Amino acid sequence: MDKVAPADGMTVCVMMGDVSHDYAVELMNGINDAAERLGVQLFYMSGMQRHAASTDPDQEMETASRYNIIYDYAWLVGANAYIISFGSLSGFTSDAAYQALMARFEESVYVALQKEIDTDRPGKSYITIDNYNSFCRCIEHLVGHHHYRKLALVSGPRNHPEAMERERAFRDTLARHGIALEEGMVVYGDFSGFVEAQVEKLLTDHPDLEAIAFGNDEMAKTGYQVCTRRGLKIGKDIALTGFDNLTAGRILSPPLTTVSQNTYATGKLALQKAAALAMGEQAAPAQLTTSLVVRNSCGCAKPREPWLLDPCVWDDIRCMDDVLQHLREDLLGSCMLDGREALKSSINRLLDQIALFAFSKTPGGPDEAELDAWLAVFAQEVKDSAQLIAECLHQNLLTIQNHPAHIPLSNLRRILLYMEGYLFSHETREAARRLDNFRAQVWFMPEFIRDLVVMEDEDEGVFRRLVGKLRGIGFDNFYICLLPKPRVHGEPGPGIFPDKLLLAAYLSGSNLGAYPRSRMPVIDRQHPLRYLPHLKSTANMISFSIFSGDVQYGLLLCETNRDQMPLLHMIGLQIGMLVNFLELKGRERAVGKELELIRERNEILNFLSEYDTLTNIYNRRGFIERAIHLNRDHPGKKAYCVFVDLDHLKEINDTFGHSAGDKAICVVSDVLKDMAKAHDLIARLGGDEFVGIFITEQPGFEGKLRARLQKAFEEYNRHSPEPFYVEVSMGIAAFTCGQGLEISKIINEADRNLYEEKKKRRLSAIK
Repeated sequence: MDKVAPADGMTVCVMMGDVSHDYAVELMNGINDAAERLGVQLFYMSGMQRHAASTDPDQEMETASRYNIIYDYAWLVGANAYIISFGSLSGFTSDAAYQALMARFEESVYVALQKEIDTDRPGKSYITIDNYNSFCRCIEHLVGHHHYRKLALVSGPRNHPEAMERERAFRDTLARHGIALEEGMVVYGDFSGFVEAQVEKLLTDHPDLEAIAFGNDEMAKTGYQVCTRRGLKIGKDIALTGFDNLTAGRILSPPLTTVSQNTYATGKLALQKAAALAMGEQAAPAQLTTSLVVRNSCGCAKPREPWLLDPCVWDDIRCMDDVLQHLREDLLGSCMLDGREALKSSINRLLDQIALFAFSKTPGGPDEAELDAWLAVFAQEVKDSAQLIAECLHQNLLTIQNHPAHIPLSNLRRILLYMEGYLFSHETREAARRLDNFRAQVWFMPEFIRDLVVMEDEDEGVFRRLVGKLRGIGFDNFYICLLPKPRVHGEPGPGIFPDKLLLAAYLSGSNLGAYPRSRMPVIDRQHPLRYLPHLKSTANMISFSIFSGDVQYGLLLCETNRDQMPLLHMIGLQIGMLVNFLELKGRERAVGKELELIRERNEILNFLSEYDTLTNIYNRRGFIERAIHLNRDHPGKKAYCVFVDLDHLKEINDTFGHSAGDKAICVVSDVLKDMAKAHDLIARLGGDEFVGIFITEQPGFEGKLRARLQKAFEEYNRHSPEPFYVEVSMGIAAFTCGQGLEISKIINEADRNLYEEKKKRRLSAIK
């Protein structure tokens, strides 16, 4: 590996699951901000995204295991401490699964989030909230304050620890009020926004529903969409509540009533505790307080501040300072629920600027170019909070629009209106930019790997061009790390953690590297990921698993960027396919060389060979020779030439591998051999093609043979555990044995009849 001085600071590895929704982003924001202040480097290990789970429950665990194998690489980070975000993990369907994950880090320093752990041993701490009582307060508000009696719950995953507590709170609160819970009034999502079907079913099956409590804000957003599409007015026709109090819920219309658990503060505190534990200090467990944030979605009307409605205030220009102070308090109260000091500072500067412009005596107010320049910097500072601030300014504008237009008030109204418009316009431009990026990425992905797989370069050249492609779409800090030997997927367990990786390629700013496999730098406990070449100590890195099918190849490490994370996840999967192709290509080259040697040494033997090595029946050469003898020995006898083609062999090979294709070929061979008598002839011409000659005077033989073959394959497919059908198409040509018969013409006739049969085959071999 390139010589780089080890980072002097601390490294913390964060175990995350789904990073695609607002909860994870808020948590990461808190962790990132605390890490920046403390000079801590971060490595995120990103497991299965909830929407990536298989729709087949029987395969869900297998899918989750493929993605969550990323946690096995945590040992190679070289971290001083770990944070395990249990609330975001996906694919863990029992407490035993959570315990197994914690057991991996028994000897490490770590902080657990959203789960209590045993802290008797040093180096362990946790942060939780009281999910049960927090959700009880929310349901109590719906039942006790609004007197709703028809309530439903959209819960999180059935075995998720937080979801289970919130469901228990829902059921217990209804029971305390003597409200019977109707069947089907509790449905289960996965804490992602993919709950549209569940909400639709609730509203269809229970048209008199008064309120729906959602297990988190992310699912509640989908509830808004479904209810609006059905013409239901939220807060009037139906009440909705959430849990988390993320920014998105505050800007919904109407704003979402929810439980605030201060996710940002959780992330910030988690990093602080991890750093303290890493330095040998004490870090006591914490249960963070929550609060019920009542807004309009539950049916409550938002109270208006008296000062905003009192005309007397506006009669005295000297009270302008009080007005601006109230505005400051309103903005901080609306936007500062996550406790970000940087945002607080930005809002205070905003109010100072508003005051400066409001009291300006310049005719016509402040210069628009000056105001635009200031707002451009401000909008970049507040980032995701820009829309929330604009909404708050809008609400305040509604309260003062009809008051007398004193000069400061007139300026204030004009400035707030201008700022509101600018911030909304900024968000529109940002949304357009994100959409343009998304379109470019959608078009980029199909072409990403295509050009690379047609090149004849060695691995180093392929990876160098891969790095160039990623740089071309805006990535400038990523690393591709491969296992020395691909690892076949299996259940993770003790003793199978990879002890090293190989650095295949990287890009860090202007520094680019790509290596042939024989000279790829080693990543191990002595040379961990934190010492990767040219890795900036200020960079927060996130990792995605590189795999293809059941084979694990390594990981993709990139600098965290919310807009790019979905694309990074897709790129990881595409790189898996590329590495799989390179591996097969290498094998093909090795096999090609070996075959060339064998061909040179055994050319005569190959010509004399009469049997197909896979099926142990005649090959083309053996068939022709035996067919000539068969025709000569049975003059005047009725015979049938049968040409058989295995259906969808390419699809079976491409989907399940060539070993599955070989098995299907052997099944066809076995069935045909069972049909043949001692004087009949069966052969494999190559690939998926078989041919046979049957000597028989049996009436209706053609129909009977078809029926026997169909029954044999139906019987096999009925009992076969394979995920694909083995079936054939068949063409038959009748002939009479005799002198002058050309076997090749009979075969061609049967082949032509076969192609008519192929039109009737099923469209796919996949079960």
